Amino acid sequence: MDKTSVQPKIAEEWALNPDQMLFMLQHHNAIEAAFANDDTAWVAEFMATSEYRALFGEMGFDEAYDRYETTLAEGRDGNPSMASDI
Repeated sequence: MDKTSVQPKIAEEWALNPDQMLFMLQHHNAIEAAFANDDTAWVAEFMATSEYRALFGEMGFDEAYDRYETTLAEGRDGNPSMASDI
């Protein structure tokens, strides 16, 4: 049985586009450090950058990060994901 038929793929409207995914991957360590230290000021500054706004528009960080984690998790499960396009 094909594994992709058992587990649902990320819905198109939920998945990050390749540019968004690359941006999140490039900042992965800093994001994880901010979470580990409950550094909400860093997250606010990160969201206010012109790069973040250009890629995510009005999307909040929680939603962007949830989409990022979902894409990473799907990739780890061996399913096709946006991560393979980067």
